[in-house]
Amino acid sequence: MAERVENIRGVWVRRGNARLELGRFSRAITEYRELRIPEGSTVLDIGAHIGGTSFGFLAMGAGKVVSVEPDPISFEALQKNLAGLRVVPIHGAIVPESHTEEVVSLKINDEFSELDTIMDPSSWSSDLAYHSVDVPALHLGDLIEEFKPTVLKVSVEGAEHEIELLKDLPTSITALAIQINAKDLEMLMKDLMLQQALMKSGWEPIRKPSRTVSSSGIYIRGE
Repeated sequence: MAERVENIRGVWVRRGNARLELGRFSRAITEYRELRIPEGSTVLDIGAHIGGTSFGFLAMGAGKVVSVEPDPISFEALQKNLAGLRVVPIHGAIVPESHTEEVVSLKINDEFSELDTIMDPSSWSSDLAYHSVDVPALHLGDLIEEFKPTVLKVSVEGAEHEIELLKDLPTSITALAIQINAKDLEMLMKDLMLQQALMKSGWEPIRKPSRTVSSSGIYIRGE
């Protein structure tokens, strides 16, 4: 079997797409620099790609990072990039609580692997080629119960609207970073509703997501 990942300048990336992947890894390290991570706490990194955000969280003081990534090739690179660090790598995709099957169909974009999604991408990316693969289905509540994180980061390419628990997170989580994906008008409206729900439940934004195709918001729990 041909190798699916390669090492470029000390970073494991998807073979054949090294330049984009390496740039993404480097940017991801500091993407959430405003996030307040208590020293020694556990961070749950949903949508960890090849490990850049998880690496950054460790550098910011996290005692442990639980790194969840659905794409099989990205997960392979993540394991290599984070080997020997205080990281628990988990392969799988976060699904709504209503999803009861053990697997879920992941739509994979080989050119831009950060665009992988469990949603139907045809309405916003008709010019990009996707193929599907079944991956383990995970529930956010189960991961929170098992690992008891203080900080949560979520990047799930549109599926954030389907995860009801995001609107009612346990009080043990004190900081939240979430990537918003306003790829069409319907998603934009859902994004605004999600942001309003977060603030109504006591989350205060320290960096609001912009109304671009994809941007990240950072929130802390209010007093």
